[in-house]
Amino acid sequence: MEELTVAILIEDLKMARDISAIFRKVGIVPSIFTDLKEFWERALNSLPSLCLVHVELMSDGQVSLAHHPCVKSAELPVAFLYDAQSSPLLHSTFEVFNLGLINLDFRLSGQIKSLLKRFNYLSKTEMKATNLKILNKKLDHQLNALNKELQDKNKKEFFINQLNNMINSLTELKLESNFYANLASVLDSNSDISTYSFYIPSAGGHKLISPQVSGKKMKTLPSLWLESPNENEIDNIAMELSLQTACDILGGELIQLNIKDKNNNVVLLMYIKTVTEEYFQLFPWIELETYLSAYLSYFENDSKSNRNKMQISFFDFIHLLDDNFYTQEFNANEDLFIVIDFKVLIESTDQQVQSRFFWGQFYREIMLRIEKVLTMKCNISNYGNRFITILVEEENSESCFEVLKKVTQSFPYWKYFEDSDLVLGKELNPIVRFIPTSYEAFKLYLKSNGETYLRANYPSKEGFQVPTPNDKLIQRERSPLL
Repeated sequence: MEELTVAILIEDLKMARDISAIFRKVGIVPSIFTDLKEFWERALNSLPSLCLVHVELMSDGQVSLAHHPCVKSAELPVAFLYDAQSSPLLHSTFEVFNLGLINLDFRLSGQIKSLLKRFNYLSKTEMKATNLKILNKKLDHQLNALNKELQDKNKKEFFINQLNNMINSLTELKLESNFYANLASVLDSNSDISTYSFYIPSAGGHKLISPQVSGKKMKTLPSLWLESPNENEIDNIAMELSLQTACDILGGELIQLNIKDKNNNVVLLMYIKTVTEEYFQLFPWIELETYLSAYLSYFENDSKSNRNKMQISFFDFIHLLDDNFYTQEFNANEDLFIVIDFKVLIESTDQQVQSRFFWGQFYREIMLRIEKVLTMKCNISNYGNRFITILVEEENSESCFEVLKKVTQSFPYWKYFEDSDLVLGKELNPIVRFIPTSYEAFKLYLKSNGETYLRANYPSKEGFQVPTPNDKLIQRERSPLL
């Protein structure tokens, strides 16, 4: 059986190795020559199947490639190599029958693929009949291998781009919402994903629950009671139970992603069903799993340095309110007072006494989220479990207010109920609003249940109007905390 042989005639050994590497990928090991006379003698003794010649080496003294007997008889298929510097020498190739030109300044693999196609065609029409079938089969195999390599490379690049697009979209949404809402938004927009679901431990870890996410493709899975608590990590028994449940409900083949926290504990199970088998097999799921673990940590990791700068005690907060109030007419830049009122959430926890609400975890995580998105200078405190209070400079107050509304409206309050099924679909979002920058105004807000007081006395937008020290509703007498 005749083996396909290739000879390369070129002085630049680095370029010769680059060309040789392309042929090696399809099982061909070329012979490399840097001298025309040596090539001439070797070709007479053992004629290569295909020869690639740089135009600068077509002649050497009295020896000319065009005069080689195998070239003159067109028995030796030749293609010519050139670059921008040697392009003026291309006229010397006009008298030689050849399979075309290869520009060394451009990508080589596609040009060599095209050359092999032309060589295959020439073989079909001019080679001897005894070698025709064997040579065609070998060339087809080599071309298919090259094609497959190019196709695999293109597919790999396509799915890597898909992953990068998902990562970029999630990164852009970091400040907009919460982990689950952001992920749902990105998965909903992916036409190659048909369905997805999540399981996380409930507060207390006695159940696996499906987060309350309003995604179009999101499938809510039933809560699963566990034999032992999985508060800080989902164990293998819980994973097997959740996978079986997801397969029974979603059907078909599923991708399971184990999302981990900063301690490398699995804290979220994610199930994805794809539209096509190709997407199922070729998408870089492991890389996505790694990124989502880091992305989840962004929302849940502690941020002590930022907290130390922003959080103060409520006693210090009152002191700042008094500073603003008593020195108001002397201050050029006044601070404004924003409250986040969790009255609705507290009422829900009071109604669900049989389901514990984990206040400590809730407070840590919502404060962390608030601190991450507030880029402006401000002071934060809390009054009991009902209020988070913020004091911010007037010039940044509107942007601060809008950011707080976005964060508090998308925060997963259901997550901190031991039995989140009991609050499914309930409105738990707090009220975010301005109130006058004084401690007396805050106390009056408490006494009159807030809304009634603000509508009656401060009718401007969001109930906000700056009082003066002479305001009849503000008493200078300081009373103890309510």
